[in-house]
Amino acid sequence: MEIREATAADHDEVSRLLAQLHPEEPGGYHPDRVRQGHHSFVALADGEIVGFLLGAFIDYGIRSEGGGTIEQLVVDAGHRGRGIGERLVEEWKGWLQGEGLRFGFVSNTNELGAQGFYERCGFRPCVGPWLFWSAVR
Repeated sequence: MEIREATAADHDEVSRLLAQLHPEEPGGYHPDRVRQGHHSFVALADGEIVGFLLGAFIDYGIRSEGGGTIEQLVVDAGHRGRGIGERLVEEWKGWLQGEGLRFGFVSNTNELGAQGFYERCGFRPCVGPWLFWSAVR
């Protein structure tokens, strides 16, 4: 068996395989539709940066596939409890929706004691250490 990077010449065969995962959207895979991105947000108070969020996404170009993650979120210890983290998360959600994505994840919240915070922000437990947020209700 050989493994190599997929090329444009592999499109038809890859689409045939993906149709097994997505029978409702045969031929839906187009490598030129795959997008990845990231965005950094900062929160300021009196001109000082007091919060930071790094978000990322991947969009596979297939309906209902792809989503975002919160990679890093921190609010300065002296400014916690003032809604700064929630505002950063809301900005992240708006950014994802602006990119055409409808859901996102965050991981390892229990290790940091942050699960309650993320649940207040609309996340729900799903699998393992992950919490899930969806714009679709």
